[in-house]
Amino acid sequence: MDQVTLHIENSSGRQDYELVQEVTIGRTDASTLVLSDSGLSRRNTTIFRDGDTVLVVDENSLNGTILNGSKITGAAQELRDGDVLRIGSDTSIRISIGAATSQTSIQQPITVERSNITPVAANISQLSGPVASEPKRLPLIPIAAGLMIFAIIFLAIVAYFVATRYRCSPAQRQVNLCRPSRLRQRYQCESSIRSAGKTKMISTT
Repeated sequence: MDQVTLHIENSSGRQDYELVQEVTIGRTDASTLVLSDSGLSRRNTTIFRDGDTVLVVDENSLNGTILNGSKITGAAQELRDGDVLRIGSDTSIRISIGAATSQTSIQQPITVERSNITPVAANISQLSGPVASEPKRLPLIPIAAGLMIFAIIFLAIVAYFVATRYRCSPAQRQVNLCRPSRLRQRYQCESSIRSAGKTKMISTT
């Protein structure tokens, strides 16, 4: 059995309705499908199936049912694929008859909320991912301070070793033993030479 879809559109919106067996269209709960159109009667138009045939009949509505520009009167008339019905003030119904598809029919108005529309720029930014951050730079001031402290400690250690190496006791200062080793050896050699010279002169005399 062919699938029959009613594409309904008016000032309140649009919707698709799959016709299973029969539907009565109007503006109150007395109808199967209620539409927001003040020009519709309580029960305005009925569309039904008879096997593979689709028929439409007007329910003695105030403004009638117009099929492809002609008002329906009397008995039900057959509908074909592409036919257009006009009812009420501004409601149009386009008939679509074709092979059944896997698409699920929609029997409620399709509304689009603007708040759910995400800007294109936001989508692009989400797809592009996070921007690579710049490499972190090491702080220069703490490094410089650390180097200065290390240099001061190193110089203090060197100065300490130099001071302890050449530091003399009071007794050493009296005998002049606080001089560097090379100078002390030099003076000892000169003293030995002078002593030897004096001894030689005494022997000769």
